[in-house]
Amino acid sequence: MGVVAEAAMGSVIWKLGDLLHDEYKLFKEAMDSIMFLKAELESMHMFLKKISDAEEEPDEQTKCSVDEVRLKRRAVEASEPRTRYKLDDAILKPNNTAIDLRLLALYAETAGLVGIEGPKEELIQLMMEEKSVSPQKRKVLSVVGFGGLAQKDINMEIWDEAELIRTLQEFLKNKRYFIVIDDIWDEITWNIIRCALPETMKGSRVITTTRIDTVGMLCCSNHCEYVYRMKSLSNQESRQLFFKRVFGSEDLCPPFLEEVSDKILKRCGGLPLAIITISSLLASQRSKLKEQWEHVLNSLGSNLEVHPTLEGMRQILSLSYKNLPHYLKPCMLYMGIYPEDYTIGKSDLVRQWVAQDFISKAHGRDPEDVAEGYFNELVNRSIVQPVDTNSSEEVLSCRIHDMMLDLIIHKCREENFITTIDDLHDMAGLHDRVRRLSLNLDGVIDGSLGNHPSLTMLPDKIRGIQQLETLELGALTNYLVQVSLPPDVVHLRRLLHLTIPYGTRFPEGIGNLTRIRTLRYFDLSWNSIDSIRDLGGLTNLRDLSINYTKFNSVADVRKIRMDALSYALEKLCSPESSSCCLLQRLHMMCKLPRVPNSIRELRNLHHLEIEVIEVLEYDVRILARLHSLIHLKLHIFGTPKRVIIFGLGFPVLKCFSITCINISFLTFEAGAMSKLQRLGINFNAHGWEQLCAPPVGIQQLAGLKEVAVHIGGCHAEESDKNAAESALGNAIDVHPGGSSANIKCTNSWFCFEDFGLGGF
Repeated sequence: MGVVAEAAMGSVIWKLGDLLHDEYKLFKEAMDSIMFLKAELESMHMFLKKISDAEEEPDEQTKCSVDEVRLKRRAVEASEPRTRYKLDDAILKPNNTAIDLRLLALYAETAGLVGIEGPKEELIQLMMEEKSVSPQKRKVLSVVGFGGLAQKDINMEIWDEAELIRTLQEFLKNKRYFIVIDDIWDEITWNIIRCALPETMKGSRVITTTRIDTVGMLCCSNHCEYVYRMKSLSNQESRQLFFKRVFGSEDLCPPFLEEVSDKILKRCGGLPLAIITISSLLASQRSKLKEQWEHVLNSLGSNLEVHPTLEGMRQILSLSYKNLPHYLKPCMLYMGIYPEDYTIGKSDLVRQWVAQDFISKAHGRDPEDVAEGYFNELVNRSIVQPVDTNSSEEVLSCRIHDMMLDLIIHKCREENFITTIDDLHDMAGLHDRVRRLSLNLDGVIDGSLGNHPSLTMLPDKIRGIQQLETLELGALTNYLVQVSLPPDVVHLRRLLHLTIPYGTRFPEGIGNLTRIRTLRYFDLSWNSIDSIRDLGGLTNLRDLSINYTKFNSVADVRKIRMDALSYALEKLCSPESSSCCLLQRLHMMCKLPRVPNSIRELRNLHHLEIEVIEVLEYDVRILARLHSLIHLKLHIFGTPKRVIIFGLGFPVLKCFSITCINISFLTFEAGAMSKLQRLGINFNAHGWEQLCAPPVGIQQLAGLKEVAVHIGGCHAEESDKNAAESALGNAIDVHPGGSSANIKCTNSWFCFEDFGLGGF
């Protein structure tokens, strides 16, 4: 309950510190007052932090003390704050945390799911048997189990009930169907869903999942005969899951932790969520001390050991919350703004944490980098579950288990941290102490936006939103539709992230946005020469995406714009520019003549996607010297004579994708791209039998694990496509590491028109 006040007070303290800087001209009396207030708030901040970090739930008297912490008088001596607020603990320092890859494996490896083989076979047998239900009749099988027993999460959009029933009935009519309906909470819900499932007499199958036994019996055919009750994990399965999370393998547990581990697992009652939660807590501790593990054991209680109730599960999850560092608690509670089963984008979340002032002002570190470390800590602790990852194993989005979300919402109410409204009628009862309001009103809007599928106009003036930090506008399906931003958008001095559709025209003055960190997708074909040149002055950029959507523009006009871009890149990438050390992602989808020489200075660039007309040996050497580059996508519109990837360079590159009409020119030398794990090859098969051959030296890529090949068949004979597929398959097969290959052929990709070559 001290988290709200602690988070807000920390923000005020930092701002008071800013007032004490030399740039503010303050009278001595005002300076003294600010120094006193800052010291007093720091004392209170430490008191609230201590209450927040307490392992036991505070009593009512302590809660009242926290609520009544106020500045009541000024007469105080230097020693009094420490006495009044009992400051004994040092502030925890956040780490620059990376994702624990062992945890990603738990979510990613379906084949490695613990304890699933037996239940899977039983479910299949129940679905197939016909002893009491006619083979032609629809059969409903109900799976009953507690939420921590790993039932599958499925998202459903909220439709009008009658319309949804009519739509489903029409779609399923005369079909044999197999449907899984997840997490039914009451009989009324099932009775509505059942109306949408027609009896087609074709042997359809339906599986429902629920936590409530009576609901499960109501759902299934013949009441209880087709109810499958989820079983807890066996002792061996529990150990396997637990030790894999903590140590990476069951065999790596030291002997002195065996006994306490068995006792912890007994308390977890065979529930996967409980085991993952506690093992993640133990894995997050730097040292593996028996005393720490016994402390966790003693904190668990025995509810789950006796019966896996909701309160027992909440106790497990509460322990995970109580053991969070103080700086992670507001970040975790803030996730209560998202509805159940919502996929949360990492970039959106960390920016909101920064905007809410949850991120500590670490010296010399960028707040969003610190926030990303916080996010990784929450993933490692299994507070959130990773959903999407990129080819570099970076978690891009996450989801909160519904049991964990229940705990978060409970804590948010207790702390008055977030107020969540699911129904507009609840708005009238809101009190004046609402700190943050989350509106989850998905089902409120009746009717359709069919006549207004998109909005292409913005308000004329948005200058008044001076605190705006992020502005994201959705993409248009038609690149030839021009969108104009309000003229005063260039005066939003605090704007950090701007994402605009292709074909958006900027007003003059983009150079004023000196704080901007993200700019996507700036269209060269729709903006003025001055605006393009002004990109070079955006010295705070981390993420820049540039494109050119007018494929058939006049050559002279295009050249002028490309010259302006070259000027901007030279300025942006200059060693004298502060941005040279900041730019991390660069996407240039604008058909450059060659790889720009200026990007060789981008020492922190780790993602690069670039379109070029021609690639020579010198261009490859420029790219190879980008020592932080992890992900490279190279689109080549001409047909190079020869491109050699030398043994030196690309020291940390993990993912490389190349797209060209013909890939016979590509050669990998011994030692090339030594860290490369994923290779993407995209080309056209036209004329393959006469002129083409696979890249040379794929077997030289020592760390290669996956190869994805996309073969376009535009103007290609069937024999060309078959020959290309066979040749690439053979080239990959000789790799000594046994890399997995995914080769796909299409009939309409990679023709010359697709590449837009008619404009040159």
